[in-house]
Amino acid sequence: MPRFLSILALVALALVVSDAAPATKAGALDGRVLRVISGDTLDVRLDDGSADRVRLLGVVAPRAGSCFARAATATTRALAGGRRVTLMSGSRRLAYVDVAGRGDLGRLLVDRGAAEVDSWGRGFSRFVAYVPVQQRAERANRGMWRACAADVAVALEAPEDARPGDEVTYLAHVTNLGPLPATRVALELRPPDSAAFGAVSSTVGKCAASDWLGTCAFGTIASGTTVTARFAVRLTAVGLVSTRVAARSVSCLRAVCARRPVHDSNLENNATAALTSVTTGRPGDKLGCHPSYPTVCIPPPPPDLNCADIPFRNFRVLRDIPDADPHDLDGTHDGVGCTFDDY
Repeated sequence: MPRFLSILALVALALVVSDAAPATKAGALDGRVLRVISGDTLDVRLDDGSADRVRLLGVVAPRAGSCFARAATATTRALAGGRRVTLMSGSRRLAYVDVAGRGDLGRLLVDRGAAEVDSWGRGFSRFVAYVPVQQRAERANRGMWRACAADVAVALEAPEDARPGDEVTYLAHVTNLGPLPATRVALELRPPDSAAFGAVSSTVGKCAASDWLGTCAFGTIASGTTVTARFAVRLTAVGLVSTRVAARSVSCLRAVCARRPVHDSNLENNATAALTSVTTGRPGDKLGCHPSYPTVCIPPPPPDLNCADIPFRNFRVLRDIPDADPHDLDGTHDGVGCTFDDY
């Protein structure tokens, strides 16, 4: 599951917790940052003369020894080092920190990808406000979301043409584009309806197949490495058939991640598909290309295809011709098919 979706799933819980157990409203305390200890911890000299070590409420920065820990500390030092601050809505040692002239330090760090929302902590009142900030930082791959990521991509090789009863070979190539090793990488291949699996294998890990699903578990894939799974499939249905494949990895969900990735930096390349025309070989059986898609070959219905059924992305769609976009692949009607907002 994408990491930002797992964070979003906690929003409802946060609303309940924050309503049931609101943070203690201690009086605001003013002071000056003496020293930045880590990305989420400061030494502050308060105006009453006392000094305290303060943890930021609601966020967690990468811990010492983890990817981006030093960079997170440097970001906090640049934002708050030596500056006047106000401690709010917590205690002297666990509080929101507002930096004079700059605002909420926790929110700033989340926005820069130098910290993440503390979804493992107690409910806190700014949780719901922080979540969309983290989602934007993840999607933009800012800070640790780029430096501490893996990027699992999958490509599928398949025959363009086959006859009923042929056993064809699908090759699924899974590549980690880095920069970190991708952990617990898995693959799923869904063959066309009525197809039957033959032998399955891979260059690393283990693969298996049931009547309707082929799976592989690859373990860890190093940055810049490609592994290949081979699926033999007997095709029986006549017509245009689609085979789907998707890859995923498991990310680290805590602050102490060492060299494990915090997310997959590009979810658009995690899945693809291949089209095969299964015909009897008689003249006129070969399927044509619909003119609404001038830069790729997509036959007209039937069957009705969606973006998950085809390998093409971000292709031109003509809308000023008869029977334009019969598969409705340009859901936003912007003239470009199967962009990320079309499916």
